[in-house]
Amino acid sequence: MGTFGGHALPGSFFILYGLWSIWHILEKFYRRKSYELNKSNESTSEYTCRISYPIERKQQTENDIKKCFSCCKKSFPLDSLAKLVFCIIGIIGEVITGFSNDWIFVHIGNAQHSTMFSLFGLSGAIELCIFYGIFKIPLQSEYLFHGIALWGELFLFLFHLHHRNPLDVYLHILLTGMIILGILVSVVELLNPHEPIYGLIRSWTYLMQGTWFWQVSSINIFWRYFISLRCYAFLRLNY
Repeated sequence: MGTFGGHALPGSFFILYGLWSIWHILEKFYRRKSYELNKSNESTSEYTCRISYPIERKQQTENDIKKCFSCCKKSFPLDSLAKLVFCIIGIIGEVITGFSNDWIFVHIGNAQHSTMFSLFGLSGAIELCIFYGIFKIPLQSEYLFHGIALWGELFLFLFHLHHRNPLDVYLHILLTGMIILGILVSVVELLNPHEPIYGLIRSWTYLMQGTWFWQVSSINIFWRYFISLRCYAFLRLNY
């Protein structure tokens, strides 16, 4: 993750995942509101928060259903699948780049990054298992594994600062603050499942994490320049 690509991959995922969540939260909420205000004839259930938002498929005819595979449903968990795929790619990249030219694993930080990817990948895998009925557990169990992933990310970044220069430490402190906010909001959201505001705030923390990764990837390219100028004020305003 110390490279541009290593930061751009998780940054892109967090930004896309945040935008995806915001769109579906607002869509579900306003569809229900339109139905309650008699502005729509489409009957929709009451808004209930969740971590994953599968794509709802269009109405299928009987012939279409017969042609479809047995695993097909009225919706498809694209976000959960993307989360798992992104994390697998991240793990492979971290493991490969962690070795020296003599195939000795020398970059211990890559092992920490792989652990973070593994936790988020586990969250995506659990969401897929819940969606396809492999695990017969409540839908809100998504929050448990999502929380574990965030706690793991927070723990790893807190212990990722040893023997780092002041600028590097400051950068990671900015991120840990956003992770803590995401954890707290997730707990409040779980306790208030019909309030969309908490889901929107949680999704906003994803966007902020994504922008952090992209900004840090740019800083890595001009690292000596930033170190020489000690651009703490710039980073604070930019983030």
